[in-house]
Amino acid sequence: MSSDKDIRPDEGGLVTAFGGGAQQNTPAVSAAGFTDVLNLPSGTNVYSFNKPLPSAPFKLPSLGRMYPGRNVPETIRLDSMTTRQLLILNTPALWSNDEVFPMILRECVKGLPSGFDVTELYPDDYNAILIALRMVSFGRKYEVRVKCPKITCQHEYPHTVDLEADFDVTYLDEKKKVQIPIEIKPEWLREGKRVLVRPITWKQDMEIDARDEWRKKNMDRDPTKMHESEKFFLNQRIMDELETGIVEVEGIGNNSAVVQQWLMELNANDASIIRQMMNKYKFGVKNTFAPKACPSCGEKFTTTLPISFDFFRATLPEAALE
Repeated sequence: MSSDKDIRPDEGGLVTAFGGGAQQNTPAVSAAGFTDVLNLPSGTNVYSFNKPLPSAPFKLPSLGRMYPGRNVPETIRLDSMTTRQLLILNTPALWSNDEVFPMILRECVKGLPSGFDVTELYPDDYNAILIALRMVSFGRKYEVRVKCPKITCQHEYPHTVDLEADFDVTYLDEKKKVQIPIEIKPEWLREGKRVLVRPITWKQDMEIDARDEWRKKNMDRDPTKMHESEKFFLNQRIMDELETGIVEVEGIGNNSAVVQQWLMELNANDASIIRQMMNKYKFGVKNTFAPKACPSCGEKFTTTLPISFDFFRATLPEAALE
């Protein structure tokens, strides 16, 4: 996951920055366009005209079922952003600690239970809300500049993203029984141990990001010249995710020195199974799209949706640009 101000091009490259990317998604269990998800009255597809709404209901991709005992509803309400939220976006100090989007969502998201903070949402719910909030506040069209990934081209050109047409929401399968923590049976692992895990929340993911960035800044060397121990230090994200997602091993809590040592020596097969089980339940919205082919060389590619300051701005009518 990236921080709110990183620039991370995908297969192609977006010139604008983005942040708070979603967890890795798999093919949809069930999907719908954002206009359907926002439960707009029949025949009033206001996004076709790129107009905002004062408020709209939004069905969470998780259907609220991923938060047992927290009373998170299936549907929340999104209030359109105001100048106050734009002022928050323009506060540089808040970008440095990933507080910009949480502050905005705390003010615009209605219906979450008392004592439940937006940072406790799982990334796939969180990022779907950000996209929906942008639609509610500024409409469905979003102007970006993309960069052709072809080495011999690298051409930059404008593209209009249609947030309603280009992105489908994947809902949690209503038929699937949800059990959090998730049990991994002993016979599934070579180690033969019973492990309980849970998905990583948005806040935990940002904390892992911060540790990742700290390591990179404090180990600013060419990886080809690093000692193996230094490479291990730099690539500890997998360990961070395991330490965060594991609840207990054979009844022993994840903060135990015994579990920490067990993780250090865990075989790759079991580590892979545990990480996959942490993301057992599939829901959310993809964070990639396919822009129009490069007008210079014809290259077709996919790239990542930018969610940054520029994401939350209005698109001027064509007449205003004449």
